[in-house]
Amino acid sequence: MVGDYGYREVFDPASFSENGRASVFTAVGGAAGAGGFWNLGPGARRTWTGSTRRARLLVYSTGLVRQPGLRITNNAGTVQRDVVSSDVPVTNGYSWCYFDRLPKDPAGASKIELFVGGQHALSAGGPAQGTFPVAIEFDGKVTPVAPVTTGNHLVLIADSIPVGGNAVIESQLGFAGLMRRPVALGGYNGRVTLVGHGYAMIRDDMNGAPAQAAFAAFINSLGPTKIGVGRIVNDWLAGGGTAAATQAMLAGFLNALSSTASAAVPVILQSPWLTGVREGTGASGDNMDAYRAAIANCVTGGSAGVTKTGVTHLVGKTVHTTADIAPDGIHLLGLGGHPKAQTAWQAVA
Repeated sequence: MVGDYGYREVFDPASFSENGRASVFTAVGGAAGAGGFWNLGPGARRTWTGSTRRARLLVYSTGLVRQPGLRITNNAGTVQRDVVSSDVPVTNGYSWCYFDRLPKDPAGASKIELFVGGQHALSAGGPAQGTFPVAIEFDGKVTPVAPVTTGNHLVLIADSIPVGGNAVIESQLGFAGLMRRPVALGGYNGRVTLVGHGYAMIRDDMNGAPAQAAFAAFINSLGPTKIGVGRIVNDWLAGGGTAAATQAMLAGFLNALSSTASAAVPVILQSPWLTGVREGTGASGDNMDAYRAAIANCVTGGSAGVTKTGVTHLVGKTVHTTADIAPDGIHLLGLGGHPKAQTAWQAVA
């Protein structure tokens, strides 16, 4: 399609890879909910090849604004730039975000990637909100690339930490975004799909047998070769349930996976990273170590009664020091915490 810049693409969620939302998202914001862009989860990736100096991105922001970013990589996958738009989107409405002076490969061989930005609920149990891409225009010659559907595929059940909380560009410089870098630059050899958003809890998707079965079916529908669980901190923080109740919900979900085609897919349970000064009693009356123990109990054959095979534990508490933790005592710092988390996950995924 021709736009003011010469090339325009109105987004279809089916053209994105690593989209962990699909059709399960309930739109926030009224009339705009009819747009397919509502069904794009954090970190979903759209790719083009070609060369361009300028681009502009039409977005719709809800009650939470995230400045969009693009990633430009040369054809060899050895030089990469992550750039943010020169504009901050408006809240609760449409706006254009501009990218000027993009690095242009004379041979026209650059890879241009758009990642859907971080999304977060504004309160426990609330819907995901953020800045949703609607359409993009380039002033150069670009060719869209079909989504990758083969190879290694980590589906990571996430909260704000995997989504990239506290990184300069959440979708690109949070640890999941770092994993999406080219292999030559230290990235993961495969796809990384995030399922979830900031403030998400185990309770949101795994509370009771019907929810556990439905969520297991959805995770299976994404075609994982490995499944990760990087979510439990908000159950402690916001009162999603006691450690014992949260353990039971997680165990029920893991056993529900045994009734899907992902029954033999390995699952990695990551217990919470070190959380700085915030290790004490949470809203449901248990401390953080009790939730760490709940994760450890959910491995295959553990005391939680998980019968699904191939469930293992990534011990999170020993990966970081307090110097890697943000001032809020929960999130990771972009320059130290997220790279260490990337290394830990890539060692097991």
